[in-house]
Amino acid sequence: MQIIIAKTVLFFLFTAAFAAETAVKLPEYEVIMEASQPQEIRVGDKVLFKVKGSGLSQHELAEDKDLIQQGLQFIAVKEKSEELAFYLVPLKSGQLSVPAFEIKNPEGGGVAKTLPFQVNVLSAISKEDARPTEEVSLKPPERVTFPWFWAVLMGILSVLVLAAAFYFILKKLGKKTEAQSLVTQSLTPILPEDEEALKALQTVENAGWMQAGKYKVYYFRISEIFKSYIGRRYGFDAVESTTGELLRYLEKNKLLSPELMDQMDSLFQRMDRVKFTDYVPNFDESLHLLQDARMLVLNTKKPKTQPNDGVKDAI
Repeated sequence: MQIIIAKTVLFFLFTAAFAAETAVKLPEYEVIMEASQPQEIRVGDKVLFKVKGSGLSQHELAEDKDLIQQGLQFIAVKEKSEELAFYLVPLKSGQLSVPAFEIKNPEGGGVAKTLPFQVNVLSAISKEDARPTEEVSLKPPERVTFPWFWAVLMGILSVLVLAAAFYFILKKLGKKTEAQSLVTQSLTPILPEDEEALKALQTVENAGWMQAGKYKVYYFRISEIFKSYIGRRYGFDAVESTTGELLRYLEKNKLLSPELMDQMDSLFQRMDRVKFTDYVPNFDESLHLLQDARMLVLNTKKPKTQPNDGVKDAI
């Protein structure tokens, strides 16, 4: 009789454990690389991946916060699509493991997950390179011809767009309400771009990333802060610009002296070298990079003007 009772208890315990495990097990979806992508993936490539499955158009992928420590940068695809997709940018070479990503519904609840997989990443430095550790200078800007037909057409379209924008602005100003004025007055003023950049750089120094060996995070964050500062300081979209586009814009518009242009060129070359190659900087290099970024902010910030002196800010 005792044996029968013991077997019955064990049966119910096993059934309950199996049911609990089955209840929390999420569906798993395979991740495939887009067919149009290059077969050989190198450090710095932006590679498109898609989740193979149906009924996922209203869902989204949750990024793994530790992914960058594994040598990968995750970029979500925000365009509306019938399937889930995302980009991966490898930050180092070798056999990299991509963990499972949680798939969430519009309410934020986890409904499924992707299967983990591996990608083989080749070094961005050629094996035939006789001097792989030396910095490579940026290529000079190349002249691009522009057809006259498109120039005339773009000019006409620009005039039409400006006219429509002018009309829209006048119409909006005529209908501005007192409530909108109160909302505008209640907005909290933001810090000047140089103060914001210096404060963010101090946060990077206090984070201790280099001491912990997180040099990729350290260099990526300084690059983001400095690009944001340049964009606010000189009034263009520097954050979404490549290093070459950013430097060409500053040089074309003569916004900096030749000496400051050389300093900024050197700063971005050092940051890109660590961000997009296998080069590992030492502590002194990283400390000097942070100090040089601070000095460039101080040397390019807007000059202070005295109140009521009628002098405008000059670059």
